[in-house]
Amino acid sequence: MHEVADWRHFHSEGGKRMRNALSVVACLLLSLCGGVAGVDTKPPYQHVYYLFVQPPFEGCGDCYVPMIVTRVPIGAKALASGGIENVLIITYERDSIWEIRSDSVPLNRDTVSLSERKLRWNGSRYRYQEVSKQEALRLLRNPMGTMPISRPLLSTNISRGPLIEKLINDLSKQP
Repeated sequence: MHEVADWRHFHSEGGKRMRNALSVVACLLLSLCGGVAGVDTKPPYQHVYYLFVQPPFEGCGDCYVPMIVTRVPIGAKALASGGIENVLIITYERDSIWEIRSDSVPLNRDTVSLSERKLRWNGSRYRYQEVSKQEALRLLRNPMGTMPISRPLLSTNISRGPLIEKLINDLSKQP
């Protein structure tokens, strides 16, 4: 017959050592497995840039102003360590959100010219300019904006879904 464990030992001095050892084992297992599933261990999104299309462009190329939100600033150090993950937000006249893309190609040395503050995306060249997090928060909190425009093909990902909530949460944090 098996004895029932006496949990009073768990709170004794020997029990404290056992709890500490179990904590170390749990941390090692989590780090080996890549963390807790569903928990984002990456830095928060903290940097916001508008992209201004460089001529020549066709039609209303300057009406749809892209915004990118990154976890790290666009700079030599980040580009040297690999691609810069970003979320792409297409705005209409910087007033409302037309589209959000979380599958945007990471920025890298081949697409960014730091000296010119320009980058290539989707076949066009853009000048990038960092803007305040408040600018992005304004759009994310009111994605339909203030201008009355027709949106016949409004994407379903504009609603307050998990990506918008994550961006709002990250951008609201102080660095």
